[in-house]
Amino acid sequence: YMAPEQAQGLDTLDHRADVWALAAIVYECITAQVPFQGNNGPSILLEILTKEPVPVSERSKDQKYPAPPTVDAVMSNAFKKSAAVRTPSVGALADALGTAYGLVGDHFSWARTPEKDLQAQIDQRMPELMVAAPVGPPVDATTDGFFGEGDALGMGLENSPQVPGQAAAPAPPVGGPVAMPTPPQALGPSPMAGPLPGDDMPLQVPTTGGTWLIPVVVGGVALVFGVVIVLFIMS
Repeated sequence: YMAPEQAQGLDTLDHRADVWALAAIVYECITAQVPFQGNNGPSILLEILTKEPVPVSERSKDQKYPAPPTVDAVMSNAFKKSAAVRTPSVGALADALGTAYGLVGDHFSWARTPEKDLQAQIDQRMPELMVAAPVGPPVDATTDGFFGEGDALGMGLENSPQVPGQAAAPAPPVGGPVAMPTPPQALGPSPMAGPLPGDDMPLQVPTTGGTWLIPVVVGGVALVFGVVIVLFIMS
């Protein structure tokens, strides 16, 4: 349940790590499995830092209550490696998750709505949601130029499922300029205090000459495990 910036011990740790942790709990509630798996602490941390979880709709398809593909994009946004582009708050995560299940409104209104009424809304929309376009297969992060963050940094969104009734974002023309999002500084102060997104830069890894990145990562992991084994033997 630990966010990447928390695993790295970054001093930019803030409420966005809670978004990651809550998303991991939601993922486990839906699929009965944790999103990042391993045999021990170091292997789980390596998964968190370098891997993308299996989409919720794929992992829950054999469950009694499978999740619609619209939930995949919600989890993907909540599991961004860089907090700067992650779902900004747990409230926003709740809103996105409810919308993915076909609810209309926000978590404030849903909290005051009887459970049977919410269930009726979900049951009515579920057949339509279950045929939404699924997210593509998870990225093997060790082969990506940014530890698998082609999707984690907001790229590859053309494969994200669309909630029926919502218009898809237009794709940029081939060979044309790509419009960049408005910097958060230009939008004024956020109602939720916290470090600016630019403070998350320590998470980034240079992509130039990416062919040497894999052996460096593998060698670094092997070195860490080697040191741990030596210290264990000496103790």
